[in-house]
Amino acid sequence: MAEGSATKPSRLIRTICLPVSEEEYQRVVDNPAECRGFLAGCYANMPELFPEGFEDGYEMKDSYWSRKMQLRLRRIELRNGVAYTLRPSFVMPYLTGKVVSAAIKN
Repeated sequence: MAEGSATKPSRLIRTICLPVSEEEYQRVVDNPAECRGFLAGCYANMPELFPEGFEDGYEMKDSYWSRKMQLRLRRIELRNGVAYTLRPSFVMPYLTGKVVSAAIKN
């Protein structure tokens, strides 16, 4: 039996989950310049959400349409050659569904 094969993931998950509303995400995802500005703001406020090496720079790699979620997703590539998918926080991991946000009442 292969040692450790049951516990090691076959692929690394390379996703950056961004705290963004659906409306704002739709506004920035199709415009690389706006997306870059949005990422800069997120990184300035929450650098812990971003992978090591993000501060060295990145390029907009591509985008693709998720048929499952009916949503455009953008990918970036860090200078070290590693690509990450930008996932909005209103979408669950692995694109299994949308998160329903509830207003908190005091």
